[in-house]
Amino acid sequence: MTDAAPEGTTAGPMPVVLIVASDEACRAQHRAVLAGAGYRVEEASEPSQVPGRGGPQPDVIVLDAGPSLDHGRRWARRLRAHPSLGDVPLILVVAAGAADGMFDPEAGADEYLEKPLRRSDLLLRVRSMSQLRRTRLELARSADLRAEQEERDRRFRLWTKILAERGCRYKTCRLENFELYGDKQQQARQQEVLAAITKYA
Repeated sequence: MTDAAPEGTTAGPMPVVLIVASDEACRAQHRAVLAGAGYRVEEASEPSQVPGRGGPQPDVIVLDAGPSLDHGRRWARRLRAHPSLGDVPLILVVAAGAADGMFDPEAGADEYLEKPLRRSDLLLRVRSMSQLRRTRLELARSADLRAEQEERDRRFRLWTKILAERGCRYKTCRLENFELYGDKQQQARQQEVLAAITKYA
């Protein structure tokens, strides 16, 4: 039996939500809602307990730092400074009324939720933030692939120019793998050509 995708999400790997809260009861409450909706849940009682690089990579952070908004912002900034969490969307859970007119992106939170929390509100924010995270990652991967393809094309143009300048005949089925051919005199130039390609590519 496979794990079901969280409510309202598309099929694929289950998003990971990191819950950071010093109060065990708060962590248990958030865990029950999120795990019950199909999310994978990781927990920490404070930012210093979050694993470093190589640990579970969350899609969203839910930070419940208690009644103090200032305390929550300090923790949010610490999480933002974490080596692997700097670009992970962060939802800050605060006491009732604490977030009125207080939205401040520089504090580290992407969203604020006030207590008492409604299950639907928490799931809506987590779902939208996890989708945002995955969209950003897909765009970054696409940009990397485009840059890689552009580099391959640049090398292809350069290699063909070098080969043409040296009077070599060639054929290729893949951009990375030129196969030189011709008579023995042309074959004798292979080392020179390959050295030139290595130098300028």
